[in-house]
Amino acid sequence: MATVSDIQKTIWTWAYEQAGLSGDKVIWESANAPRPARPYVSLNFSTIARFGDIDVTDTDNLGIRQILANNYWTLVINSFGTNDASKIDAQDMLETLKLSLKKDSVVLYLNDNFISVVNSLNITNISQIMGSGYEQRSAMDIILYIVTAIDDDVGLIEHIAMEGKFLNFDGSTEKEVDININ
Repeated sequence: MATVSDIQKTIWTWAYEQAGLSGDKVIWESANAPRPARPYVSLNFSTIARFGDIDVTDTDNLGIRQILANNYWTLVINSFGTNDASKIDAQDMLETLKLSLKKDSVVLYLNDNFISVVNSLNITNISQIMGSGYEQRSAMDIILYIVTAIDDDVGLIEHIAMEGKFLNFDGSTEKEVDININ
């Protein structure tokens, strides 16, 4: 099962390896972070929707159990291309990422990290004039199925003490017991 930081690391690694950009050119969107120079790809989870019931694993010998949730996550990917001689196209970057989701190696990598791709939606050209220049930009949503988990420390029963009587049907005492388990 995966934590949010595990999921972010897995998605970032996939995007970095498949987009063909340097590590500082694949970023998680943040309101406080500066934008890198183009070209780059930004990642963001826009919605997380739980479905189905919560599952709980058996408690282990340390008193820990996991609470598992089945979720649909929407990953929003924005790509920012260049207008210069390198001509790295925003739509081409997203098409490369989208097609990579069909590679067996990518599917196995994501599945090994508890992520399954449900659907990759259309690539939308959202290029526009920004200030005094033209910004080449495209966006794509990917729907993911992810199982997330948290640990629950429920503890263990360390000592049991029981006193009582086994009674016959007529109410008479069959046997008295005094049990201690440590």
